[in-house]
Amino acid sequence: MKPQTITLHRFWWMNGGTRRYAFDAACDWAAEQVEPHGWQENASTEAPHGFDSADFPLSVVSTKDQAVLFLVEEYGYRHWVWWTGMSAKDLTSFWSTLPSVAPHFIDPSKTLPGEFREVTRHGNGIYSDASNGKPTNVIQLKEPFWKGHLHMDEDSYLVSPDGERLLHQGAHHPSTSPSE
Repeated sequence: MKPQTITLHRFWWMNGGTRRYAFDAACDWAAEQVEPHGWQENASTEAPHGFDSADFPLSVVSTKDQAVLFLVEEYGYRHWVWWTGMSAKDLTSFWSTLPSVAPHFIDPSKTLPGEFREVTRHGNGIYSDASNGKPTNVIQLKEPFWKGHLHMDEDSYLVSPDGERLLHQGAHHPSTSPSE
């Protein structure tokens, strides 16, 4: 069986005889050909520009056996794929009874159950190891997968594959506070 690959693209432009990229890092690579916002600030619109395309080995991650999340950690500006080791029902129960997200504020990979991988997001459910240079260990999360945002009790939540927003027990959202 032939291993799966995916073609990723990164935008470039010429500036002073040098080929430039937005960050010259793995985050430059995207699943679709999209010009990064503001590149013209660094070069004239007449400057030569285009896309590099490259094929990368791809592992497809099934989300049938457990709830798998794409988690944005605001404190460290990191992105994670979180294999929770829980069913959707167990994850819902775990999250909704969590008194606070404070213990998970600095590094959720050390305090939350399951396995974590810090990733770079490429769009369309495509992620790779967070690294400089070209993407490595590229994965695709197959639908349905969960999403989440982790920061403080006021703004942390999970979103189920069907779009339901799930708050933890200690959430202090203004819309859920009693009126005075």
